[in-house]
Formats: sequence, structure tokens, C-alpha cells
Amino acid sequence: MDNINVLLMSSHRDSSDFYVSLAPSEGLYRLKNYLNINSIQCDVHDPELNPEMTCTYLSKVSQGSYNIIGMGITHQNMVNDLNMLMKYRDATKTSKKLSLIIAGGAEATLNYKTWLNVPDIDLIILGFGEIPLLELCLYFSKFLSDNPAATSVSSFKETSLNRIDSIAYLDNNNKLVVNHAPVLKKPLFENLFYDQCFVMDIPYNKYWRAVKKASTEKKLNFHNNRFFAENIRLYTSSHCNKKCGFCSSPAFLPEAQNQKCKTMILSAEQVHDLVLHNTDKYGAKSILFSDDDFMDPKRSMRFCELIINSKQSGRLPKDLVLNSQSRVDNFLVRQNSVWKVNYDLIKLCKKAGFYTFTLGIETFSDRLLKCPSVNKRGYKEYQIKLVLNAMLEVNLNPCINLILIIPDTTIEELVYTMKMSKEYVMKGCQLAPTSLMDILPGAPITQMPQYKYTTLSWKHDETSKEIRIEDVAIPNHPEIQKIYTQIKDVASDVRTYFLEHSLLTNDAVPKPLTGIFSFIAIARLLGMKELEDDFMKSAWKIVHREGFNKDEKNTSSPKFQI
Repeated sequence: MDNINVLLMSSHRDSSDFYVSLAPSEGLYRLKNYLNINSIQCDVHDPELNPEMTCTYLSKVSQGSYNIIGMGITHQNMVNDLNMLMKYRDATKTSKKLSLIIAGGAEATLNYKTWLNVPDIDLIILGFGEIPLLELCLYFSKFLSDNPAATSVSSFKETSLNRIDSIAYLDNNNKLVVNHAPVLKKPLFENLFYDQCFVMDIPYNKYWRAVKKASTEKKLNFHNNRFFAENIRLYTSSHCNKKCGFCSSPAFLPEAQNQKCKTMILSAEQVHDLVLHNTDKYGAKSILFSDDDFMDPKRSMRFCELIINSKQSGRLPKDLVLNSQSRVDNFLVRQNSVWKVNYDLIKLCKKAGFYTFTLGIETFSDRLLKCPSVNKRGYKEYQIKLVLNAMLEVNLNPCINLILIIPDTTIEELVYTMKMSKEYVMKGCQLAPTSLMDILPGAPITQMPQYKYTTLSWKHDETSKEIRIEDVAIPNHPEIQKIYTQIKDVASDVRTYFLEHSLLTNDAVPKPLTGIFSFIAIARLLGMKELEDDFMKSAWKIVHREGFNKDEKNTSSPKFQI
């Protein structure tokens, strides 16, 4: 069997907030490990960590160093990813080796028809990629060995691709072929999400050094934030099973398998083992559970007990910090037909070392929570407030995820959500708002004709083939419709203003302030001067309170003009 060399690349990500976005792509390193233990050489290139290496890898491809070049693509960076894949395809044309260009990840699985319209991509891997990528390598190696003079992938498609599950491609007649993934079983899930984690290596230290070089922990520990460069992300579930209207995550496995499937989660004991492993091997000071919804209450109670015992015995550092994404209703219990805060769970989480819970709140409007584009039917506004207040009461640090311009929103609902969010920010909450609602392939909203959205256009340099890319939802309200495309630009102007008039620096503007900058922009664009001034005062209060004002004696705000 001929040797196969694989290059895997991550999508280019925005690193304007380094302490949030600069982190290794665990999925790519899992693939690399899976290939390595099966005697296949694989390199990983992260253009965000090492942008200067892109030219090096392009040169290596042009010299025939790699047989398979793959990218973990994303919808938000689709234009950049398409351009980069086109560069790698051009590089393969100067190589003496026959090479495959492939793509994978959630975006690839949920939007494979669009991506396969690009002539630079040979095939898409659906669902979890370990097994199909390994099979692809083995079949391609055999093909190259049997056909050393082959100059195109046409005959490989004819003879081999129909044998591989979990892939999609266009055959030689330009007909779409989809080989869906087998149904994920618990043993394979545990092998991928648990067993493999103990035998793979991820270069966390390279990322941690880059984060520390980009900024200081003093800057990033702003507004009650507890930032540690030595943070590790863990995934402990197969996929989310909720049906939020704007989210594509729950469709990932069902689309790959072409059928409904149950969510699988690791046990409390297994998650505890992973925490022990990552603190022992890498020296992690912080663990972020990046599942869309980590806090299964029953598992979480048991997990917290295990962590507490390990900290008390000295098996884990007592100051290890835990953070997770979750839903408001995970912290509610029903007693005598009344919904109350689950204080037992919240206090146990606090004792175990949890600090920040990122909550998918999205809006403070009961009507919008139930509208199809949001579809958060598990709780109401008063319950959101109960949970936020309870977390603040025990000195936890909840982070409020928001979508400001929900397509169904009225001006009154938008203003109310901004006011309530600002109120909780001033109480000490974190804030992570999205100005506009992204349209992601696979999200329920894409199947709802009552919602309209904008698109971007990308054209292939050689073929002039045009690709239309779903962008953002168009708001229904006529006044909001007039201003929604301007919000990001005006918020950027506000950000620039604060950078010029304070000690804030571009590498470390905290998300609560970034959120309030968006509030200021929206109020300005809607002509609500009093509301704009109120948000400006709140932003300056935070700046002064955190010691980022230029003149320590000056607590007034410079006059702001756009």
C-alpha cells in the first residue's frame, strides 16, 4: 500500500477577541489522531494560529507532499473558505501527485449540495469523520498503488467511492451521490468522545502562548470575567436535541444519518475522568464544556460531587474553574405546580468550581421566545430573571446570549430586551449579543417561508460559477428594516470612539461593552437620543469602574458624535 499523507485545515476565524476564539479545533486533532494510530501521516494547519504557514503548506501541496487536503469549513467564513480551497486546488495542479480536496464539519454536512457545486471540492464527509476519512485514505492508497499513471479522480470515483459510507459527491455524470452515515451506536460514540481523548495530543501550549502574547490576563479579567489562557474545551454529547428556530446544531447527525437519532451523553464519571486527564496532561486551569447544552441536571449533580471530592482529596487543583453552555430551564424545578429555581443544583455547581454559565436567553420577550424563529418554549421571562438573580446571589457569573434583531421583533420588544440586558450587565452579568440573526443551513428557520433573508454572492475565478450564500434574517418591522444593515458599522464607530477616549485596547474589549456598543448603535439609528445617552452612561460607568478611564479623576464621558 502506498503511503498516504493528509493535510487538514481549520476555517479562518475572527480573532478580534482572542480569549474567546483562539483555540484549537478539537475535531481536526481527533481526526489526525485517528489517522495516526492507523499508520497514516496527517498534519494540521490552523491559519489563525500560524497565518505565515499557509504559503508553506500551499508550496508543499504544489510539490506533491499531500494526497488528501481537507478543510473543516464554516458557514460564517464561507467566502474565505471557498477562496482558500481554490488556492489549494490550484496548487495540486502543479503537483505530480493525484490529490483529493475534501471538506467536513457541521456546515459541510448540512450544506453539502451547495459546496459540491464548487468544482474545487471532490467530496464531502458527512457527520463524524474519523471512520469515513480513514476508509477514504485506505481506498485512495490502494487506487494509487493499482493506478500509478492516473491523472484524474474520475476512475477513483467510479471504482471506490460507492463503497464508503458517510460521504457525498458528484459522480462522473455530475449526479449527486449521498452515502449516508450508519446510525451512531453508543460504543462508537464513547470511543470517539471518550476513549480517543486519552491517546491523542493537542498542542494547547502553542495556543496558550499565542493568547498570552496577544494580551494580558489583567486586560481580559474585566467586568467579573475569570480568564485563563490555559483553558480546554470539552464535548460530552453527540449533538443537541432542542429545536431552536435559528440553530442548525440539532440537524447535524439526523442529516448525516438521514433519520432521527437520540442524543448520547457521557456519564458523570466519564466527564470527570476527562477533566482529570486534561489537568494532569496539559495543566489546564479552566475547563469549558462546549456542548450546546451541558447541564443535564441529574448528570450534573453527580459530576459536581465527583469534582468536589477530587478537589478535597488533592486529586484536582482546588482553584480549577469550570464553565459551560446551558439553558435556563435546566436550573428550574417544578414544586406544587410552581416553577422554582433549583438552588441545590446551583449551589453544588458553585461549590464544584463552576463560574460562568452561558445561557441561550436570546430575548426578554415572552412572545419572541415562542415565535418560530426562536422557539424557546421551555421557559418565560420571569423564569429567566429568577435564574439570573439566583446565580448572581451565589456569586456565579451568568453570560446572557442575545439575538438583537429577531425577525419578528417590534421596536418595543427590542428596546425592552436591551434595557433588561443592560440592567443585568450593570449587576455583573456577562453579555454575548449577536446583532442580527444568522441564517444557517439546517436551521428550522430555513424551512419557514414566512421569513426572508439576505444572501451573499461568490463567483469562481475560472468557471465564473456563482454560489449564493445564506446570510442574515430580514426583520419584519419596517423601521427596523431601514436600519438593521447599518448596526455593525455604527457599533464599530462606537468601539473606535471608546478605544480613543479610554485605556481600552483593541485586543481586549470585553463582550459586555461590545454588547452595549450595539445597543448604542441601535438607539442612535432609531433616533432614540435619551436611550442612547443612557447606554453611553452605562458603558462609561463600566469603563470607570474597571479602571480603564484615561484620567482617574475624571468620571464624566466625552461628548459622543458619529
